[in-house]
Amino acid sequence: MTVDRQPVYRLAPRRTGTALLGLAVPQVILLAAGAAAVVLIPATTRSGAGAVTGLVVAAACAAVAFCPVGGQPLYGALPVLLRYAARRAVGRAGWSAPLPLLTPAAGKRVLAVRARPATAPACLAGLELVSVRGRTGPASAGPWRR
Repeated sequence: MTVDRQPVYRLAPRRTGTALLGLAVPQVILLAAGAAAVVLIPATTRSGAGAVTGLVVAAACAAVAFCPVGGQPLYGALPVLLRYAARRAVGRAGWSAPLPLLTPAAGKRVLAVRARPATAPACLAGLELVSVRGRTGPASAGPWRR
């Protein structure tokens, strides 16, 4: 005895957020910019160098649209990278905060009790604080594990 079985079809999960042929909106914009560069740059320069430049710009747009970096598309990571580069260029990429042990109020307390040495906060237990001289700024402290 044979049993007729219906075939089972399993499709991949439906991709959401697509605009055209499965591409996301930023990918469509980047591809349109690359296509415009291939046409407009050689037309305005009227030289072989313009044609090469147009192709390079189009290839860069296609790479940004399709190449993944760290598991996500490059066009998704690009705003973060540009923001970091801009902050780094103006010298605002660093982060600093006063250590609880080195605040003025803590300093007065430590000076009042000279018999016992100052201890680091619990979050810095097992670490030694070392002074590091910056290239352009004042010295800063950082943790060092022995």
